[in-house]
This record gives sequence, structure tokens and C-alpha cells, in this order.
Amino acid sequence: MQRLVTSQAFQWEKDLLEGRRIKVGVNKYTEGGSQAEVELHQYSEESAERQAASLREVKRGRAQREVARCLGDLEEALKHRRNVMPILVECCAAYATVGEMAGVMREVLGEMKEPSIF
Repeated sequence: MQRLVTSQAFQWEKDLLEGRRIKVGVNKYTEGGSQAEVELHQYSEESAERQAASLREVKRGRAQREVARCLGDLEEALKHRRNVMPILVECCAAYATVGEMAGVMREVLGEMKEPSIF
């Protein structure tokens, strides 16, 4: 399946470049239009530290037992292939982090390793 998707994406781009496929604003009717400038934000060590301190404060102030309970419920739901959405909402309400929830998911479900086809 991945090989098919890759092949089709390659062919699509090739057709665009060679003019066999028209995409307005990309390879046809491009004159006269202004390219929008994208504002880039520079990385700030100070901002990163503020975010990390804020996360530490949230973790300090939350009910740790409630977080552990919710994450345990998430683990059980994943193991039994039940709907996890209501439990994820509970986890968020208890101030579990996305990283903590994703960690439980990785433990139970594993991590997908995309096969290389090149």
C-alpha cells in the first residue's frame, strides 16, 4: 500500500511539474498574485523554560492519585479494545499530560515503525 501511495504522489508531482496536471496558483495563473509572507518565530530558551516551569507547576498542583487512576483506566481500556475517548477526557480533566497519555498508549499498543521502501 505504501509503495502505491508513494508512486501516486510521485506521479502527481511529476505531472504538475511537466504541466500535464493544472493547479491554479502553482503551475498556472501564478502571475500577479502576491506570495504571503510567513512569519517565523525564533526559538527562545527563556520561553521554553517558562513553559517547562508552567508544566512542573501544573504537575505539582494536580491530584496525583486521580491522574494515576485515570491513566490506569486508560491502560485497561486499551488492553480490552474499548472506547478510550471518555477516559482521555477524564485524563485531561485530571491534568494528565499528553505525553503521559501517549506513553500509556505506546506501552499497550506499541509504536508503529513505518517500513522503508526506498
